[in-house]
Amino acid sequence: MHLVPSVRRTVAAFLLGALALVSAHAAPTPIVPPPALVDGFKVEWAQVDASPHSIADAVNALNGAGGFNVLNRATQFMDFVDLQDADVPFAGADPLFAVRVSGFITLAAGRYSFLSFHDDGLRLTVGGDEVITFNTDTANVQTDSAFFDLAAGVYEYEAISWEQGGAFNLQLGIDFNGARDFVLGSRAAVVPEPASLGLAAFGLLAAGLAGRRRATRAA
Repeated sequence: MHLVPSVRRTVAAFLLGALALVSAHAAPTPIVPPPALVDGFKVEWAQVDASPHSIADAVNALNGAGGFNVLNRATQFMDFVDLQDADVPFAGADPLFAVRVSGFITLAAGRYSFLSFHDDGLRLTVGGDEVITFNTDTANVQTDSAFFDLAAGVYEYEAISWEQGGAFNLQLGIDFNGARDFVLGSRAAVVPEPASLGLAAFGLLAAGLAGRRRATRAA
């Protein structure tokens, strides 16, 4: 089969575009080696003085940047995410805020889709891949990801959402080989900082020396 040059260029451009699209939407990948974990997602809230209306606004609100002033912050830890208006940690009618869920999920090998109900928008990233992007205000809506055939392992997990006034809802789930449920989360285990380790070691050493002195006096 022979193609004229203009057709060959069109086909080549299409193939390159398709390759770029596949690369941009690669399947989530697990962390190797997996970190030490404890139960519970970290859920961070930031109440702001202006309405977020996009993922970029939500990120700026969480960071206190881009014209958003943070009025209040709250941090919680939850095994799964099923949030409604009553769960918002800020007082007053219709607070404006952004929320970030971060941590890890541990998966067996199998076929997965990531599930959500959200009001307002949502960005969900799993294993380095942005699997759900809903970049606008919305009433409560269900948005699910594509299906992925995933290897067993530990995957990074982050969801960012916001509320620009009115009702709020955020529920995060998983479909595993056709079984649907909330997705269970974990977070990195707390490791003492080097200075803390040094103080702890010094404390143990001091206790040991004191014991020796007492033992010497008794002798």
